[in-house]
Amino acid sequence: MSLRMANGALVTSSVTLGGAPDSSRLKFCFEGLSAESGSNPYTPAEGAWTFTARGSRTQDDIDRILATVPAPLPGFAGFLDAIADAMSGHGGGEVTFEDGRRSIALVTAIYTSAREGRLVQLPMGKNDALYSGWLPS
Repeated sequence: MSLRMANGALVTSSVTLGGAPDSSRLKFCFEGLSAESGSNPYTPAEGAWTFTARGSRTQDDIDRILATVPAPLPGFAGFLDAIADAMSGHGGGEVTFEDGRRSIALVTAIYTSAREGRLVQLPMGKNDALYSGWLPS
């Protein structure tokens, strides 16, 4: 799938449930940096990440900055840590209900695009066929 962000950036994603072996990977490509997760199935954020300099950036600069970033707690422990921070008044890392709503809206737009063969603009309106549910008619 392809997504055009509000700032004009292009996002592509490829998903399959039929590949062997099971693996999950995230890769982010920027002007001066590529970041790639490990390939642990269903938990790519918990694996080892590589950050590679590109263009005018130097690997030494990137490595120096990364050395100052503490490793987050993985998985559910990280989720609970972010919730505890938010409850202590130091929020920003927690997943909110609004984040969840936007995630469901994105998946709904992807399903709509696949089923109807058209581009879908977010936010979707209440008159869109899948707005109230994903069951086929």
